[in-house]
Amino acid sequence: MRDRFEKAILETVSGASVNGAGAARVPNTSSFSFEGIESPAALLLLDRHRICCSAGSACRTGSREASHVLRAMNSDTNSAQRSLRFSFGRFNTDPQVDRAIEVVPRVIEKLRQMAAPARGSVVSSATTGRRVSRFVARFLSFGV
Repeated sequence: MRDRFEKAILETVSGASVNGAGAARVPNTSSFSFEGIESPAALLLLDRHRICCSAGSACRTGSREASHVLRAMNSDTNSAQRSLRFSFGRFNTDPQVDRAIEVVPRVIEKLRQMAAPARGSVVSSATTGRRVSRFVARFLSFGV
């Protein structure tokens, strides 16, 4: 499941990369970094589509700071803050994976479209929370 999911996402989402690709990894977990998105906004929109995933790595669940594990895997320090982790279990089905393969690219594209006007503007880290709140308000008014 993991490999099929990763292959499909890499084929359909430009700027997507698998965190830890080429390294020994657990067989049930996919961790991606997506250029041009913020993982908190992606989590909320994916949740609306009943796609369960997490931001960052398991060792930093619930933390606002970037995972030291993801920072070590990626030379780009921002990758850790653009990462989503998908886990597959023995009770997941192929139709569920197919649905994720269908929805994830649409969500990433929608978030990139919404972020496009803001690109090029400088936003301090102190305003990140407000920026995420604006994203949430904007995408709740959009359908995907």
